[in-house]
Amino acid sequence: MTPPTMARQHPGRRREAEAEAGAGAGAGAGAGAGAGAGAGAGAGAGAGTRACVPPVTLDALALGLVNRYQRDMPVCVRPYFAMAHTLGCTEAEVLKTLDGLARCGGLSRIGPVFDHRKAGASTLAAMAVPAHRLDEVARHVGSHAEVNHNYERDHEWNLWFVVTAPDHDTIDEVLKRIERSTGVRPISLPMIEPYHIDLGFRLAVTSDGAIIIDAEQRARAAAGRPSHCATLLPAGLAGPDGAATAPATGRTAIAQRPRKSTAAASLPLSDSQRLQLRRLLEHGLPLRPRPYETLARQIGAHEAAVLEQVQAWQRNGLFRRHGVVLRHHALGISANLMLVMDIDDASVGDLGSRLAGEPGITLCYRRERHPPQWRYNLYCMIHGHDRRAVAMLAGQLLARHGLENRPHQFLFSLRAFKQRGGCYTARHAPASSMPPGPVNHPENRHGRD
Repeated sequence: MTPPTMARQHPGRRREAEAEAGAGAGAGAGAGAGAGAGAGAGAGAGAGTRACVPPVTLDALALGLVNRYQRDMPVCVRPYFAMAHTLGCTEAEVLKTLDGLARCGGLSRIGPVFDHRKAGASTLAAMAVPAHRLDEVARHVGSHAEVNHNYERDHEWNLWFVVTAPDHDTIDEVLKRIERSTGVRPISLPMIEPYHIDLGFRLAVTSDGAIIIDAEQRARAAAGRPSHCATLLPAGLAGPDGAATAPATGRTAIAQRPRKSTAAASLPLSDSQRLQLRRLLEHGLPLRPRPYETLARQIGAHEAAVLEQVQAWQRNGLFRRHGVVLRHHALGISANLMLVMDIDDASVGDLGSRLAGEPGITLCYRRERHPPQWRYNLYCMIHGHDRRAVAMLAGQLLARHGLENRPHQFLFSLRAFKQRGGCYTARHAPASSMPPGPVNHPENRHGRD
């Protein structure tokens, strides 16, 4: 499939773009997860992978689970049991389904997505890397623990990555280290104002097994093409004995509380324990019936104290959402577009708020410009399975808001070199020193997520 003519295609990238658009190739090849382990290893610091082997498929339970619990996952003693209760299946089935998604790379992690404004500091950075050095430079950039996302895009500025850290001084130091080591200067584009940030969008499955998002269904309908989507949430899910069980009801999960067998169980966590817990949560919850008990053992605390701390952080807004975090590339949602626009500073806020409510927009925010290299200040992300459908959505969005003649560019992602959660408590150690493997496994907390 030929890339859209509106996209500025960087020399040498057309073949990769066509391969991505034609095959819907994923970029999150997973690692096997042991019993009770969490999400698969996913895209690491080296060259991005094109597909998940075997291909990711979603059965009715998996589809219902990810659509219901990309947010609002219960924080209780046995969260997977509470999820199963709502979905009308068993705890074992929930754990098995999540483990299967982890094994094939479709699951990044389970747990909180931190709000970077409260968790620490972050920036989006870009580099214009000579084509023959791209893999080498991308590998080096991804070796930094503070880098959590690292993508190739079809543009002269072809390497885009996110840096998260406890503070802005650490981010500046990371960018300087990258420049010194590679000889290529990154530009930093920190966020000024978010209008919409939510990658927890609903999925559907076509009759041929392709995983798509709702915005694509709307685009297909507008073009007169049926989507042939399966039912998102079936009327009933089979129980372990094969009998039909109650359908998903959206009931509030049972918030079991752990027994406090000693007075020490009610003591709050120390500063050191809170920091350790933050580091563990950045990599997700273990896939075990009592995940908070596992985390408590790792930091030398009681399960009740850990639960109370996580619930407090949730109430205080430290988490943007809490639940299943997917690797969209591995699911075949790989036609991902970053639309950048140059909008007058006086009107960017109003326009950003309006675009944030558009169907299909998954991210929308204002960032600092970096003149003269980068003039754009308003960003919209559109994720999808089909490149043409995504380009069509973007074109319709520009037309509806009279933006066709405003300076803008389309940047499609080509490869994901690294994708994991932000490390706002990261210690100054390169990610390459951390062993790859299932990220939530209690014996390997530092794998990719």
